[in-house]
Amino acid sequence: VSLYRSYLGRAYYEERLSDKAAAQYDLARERDPADPTPWFFEAIQLFIENQPIRALSSLQESIRRNDNRAVYRPQDELADDAAVRGSVLSGIYRTLDLEEFGIPEAGRSIFAAPADHVGHRFLADLYANQPFQDYARASEILQAQLLQPLTLDPVRPQLAETDLTFLGGAGFNGISFNEYTTAFETNGHRLTIAGLGGNYGTAANEFLLSGLHGKIGYNISQFHYETDGVRDNNDVRHDVVSAFVQGEVAPQLRLQAEFRYRNTDQGDLSLNFEPDDFSTTKRLRIESIGGRIGGRFDVNRTNTLIANFGYREFDSRVSAQTPVTNFTITSDTQGYSAQLQHIFRVRNLSLISGVEHYEDDTVFDAQIDITPSFGGVCPPILSSCTKIASFNNDRRKISAYAYANVSLPGQLDLTVGVAHDDLNPAPTGFDQLQPKFGLTKRIGDQITLRLAYTQATGTDSENPSSLQPTLLAGFPQFFDDGVTASNEHAAIGIDFVGQAPISAHASVKWRESQLRLPDLGFSFSTPADFEVIESSVLITVAPTDAIQASAKFTYNRSQLGGAFLDPFRPNVPEELETFSLPLSLKLFAPWGSSLSLQGTYVRQELQLRPITTLSSTNESFFTVDIEFTHRLGPGRGEINLGIKNLFGADFRYQDVNTLLGDTGDPAFIDETLFFLAGTLRF
Repeated sequence: VSLYRSYLGRAYYEERLSDKAAAQYDLARERDPADPTPWFFEAIQLFIENQPIRALSSLQESIRRNDNRAVYRPQDELADDAAVRGSVLSGIYRTLDLEEFGIPEAGRSIFAAPADHVGHRFLADLYANQPFQDYARASEILQAQLLQPLTLDPVRPQLAETDLTFLGGAGFNGISFNEYTTAFETNGHRLTIAGLGGNYGTAANEFLLSGLHGKIGYNISQFHYETDGVRDNNDVRHDVVSAFVQGEVAPQLRLQAEFRYRNTDQGDLSLNFEPDDFSTTKRLRIESIGGRIGGRFDVNRTNTLIANFGYREFDSRVSAQTPVTNFTITSDTQGYSAQLQHIFRVRNLSLISGVEHYEDDTVFDAQIDITPSFGGVCPPILSSCTKIASFNNDRRKISAYAYANVSLPGQLDLTVGVAHDDLNPAPTGFDQLQPKFGLTKRIGDQITLRLAYTQATGTDSENPSSLQPTLLAGFPQFFDDGVTASNEHAAIGIDFVGQAPISAHASVKWRESQLRLPDLGFSFSTPADFEVIESSVLITVAPTDAIQASAKFTYNRSQLGGAFLDPFRPNVPEELETFSLPLSLKLFAPWGSSLSLQGTYVRQELQLRPITTLSSTNESFFTVDIEFTHRLGPGRGEINLGIKNLFGADFRYQDVNTLLGDTGDPAFIDETLFFLAGTLRF
């Protein structure tokens, strides 16, 4: 009876009958206080009604009662319930800017149900704002697509791509246009239109049309973003187009195909401690086109196979002018990939194993002109001041992996795994066996202790996704460090989520990466390395259902060595320490409006080399950000108005992404940025 009342309440809510839905959830709790279902469905309703604090409380009550559901459904379906609960919980954490809690929760969802798509979908959602996690996000999106049923809720086009930069992070960061997955998918169409405008010539638009007809689902999407940037040659332009179709051939077999196109044109996006340390002539152009086919086959209730086969053409052009040389380097890559994964799941055990093969052929053309070294006139003694070279680099990577997830007595979740990566050819290739370990210990209903240790290889934008698990014990194992990188990562964290209005998180993470940077002709390589230690403490308080306050202290120390410290980059520090303390306040109104106010104190200290030209080695500053959001109604869309660096604080800041060659969004910009964004759903 309780289960019937819960589903009736959800059906009422999807018909916009909120009061009747709430009454059914109350009746369900009266019939069976131990059933988690009414708490879960109530949390969905509260979340959509702009009450995320109450929604979080209801979801926690649902999770505490999860095992009681066994009297209604088989144990393997209980795991699927846990996956759905975890995915919605992650969405709530994203609204409250509490990814430190949401990412481990999404990881527990995948641990419980690795063949369920929703845990992967919302983990990708939470990765969207995390530095060095483009590859992990794209990988989770691919896994979610391969595992998903027919749906009207598609992936947004730009979020399966990597290395897309937005000015000050002001872009469309969510994975889904929809706020939750409905209980019942029906035939029809769904159109979503989104737009954004701001200062510094910032504008964006996005269109997505999806449809579901019987055993066929599809979506067509387009994304455009452009900005002039905050200085000379700081502009960015992105265009992404995708088309996706999926069909259910049989109840146990679903097939899909996807086409993707991307075009990027951008200047120098680096952000260094010396504000004038950038190029006014450096340009990067990227054009890629590709497609893939894949599918899911359920052998039986405990065994699932997923496969993916892809082809991609990736062309890039880098050019710049310096006082001593002008250069242009173009690369044309044709790449193939094949991926196969087996998922086995029984009551307290799941096994994930697979193989992946990547192969690409790249043609490089380089033109170097040293005429500027001679005042713009090539001396007669030289036959030519321009050198033109062309060469090929054929690359192959084969990976095999196996992971075991085991739920042990004493509220212990254990993950052990191993992967083998073989990358050819020399001098940047490797042949490595990598251990994986993750342990989660729940202490009562409120405290969770997490440990992880992993070794993994790096990634690049030419092969942007994998089917391997990206998370162990709530900690990512893959980073955007480059395909020749070998990473070692260790982390420990503790989470406290109480019934009282106070929650807390603390973690310490260590990562070391060793790279082999090739010369222009790939005839030899130069070693480079870096080490990152990061610790953080987050405390959040919700004194009422409409108010949330939080404080987060983060310390990051990055050390660089080898080729990162070349003499042509004299201001790259040997060591960078960054302290940050954001204080935030969020207000939520039942009519759909919310206000977020955040003030952040930052201090940086640089350990410089003797060849530096910088006169200062430290900086402190304080910025204020504000954002207003109004929901237009359940499933109809929302409007956002935001201002970053409200008071125009002027400061120096060394972006860690710049030091390590990543093009991620800088965390802080010493200019005031404002944007107005809106989303409409039909």
